[in-house]
Amino acid sequence: VAERWPAMDRDRIIDEVIHDDDPDSTQYVIEVDGELAGVIQSWEESDPEYRHAGMDISLRTKWHGKGVAVDALRTLAGT
Repeated sequence: VAERWPAMDRDRIIDEVIHDDDPDSTQYVIEVDGELAGVIQSWEESDPEYRHAGMDISLRTKWHGKGVAVDALRTLAGT
């Protein structure tokens, strides 16, 4: 993630993504065969005039192109 967000160092990424205290956002770890593959989060905007939701995902390069992101997004969307 840090490569894509040059202004973000490891501590800031952990603070803003993993330890996000926004009650409308939930973070999950993506694990494959016991190994940390990435993170995924869902969030919701509950303002009645602008109601919407979204998902963000970040995977380690090792897991690109292997269907891990698709599986994680489908799993999260189904919850």
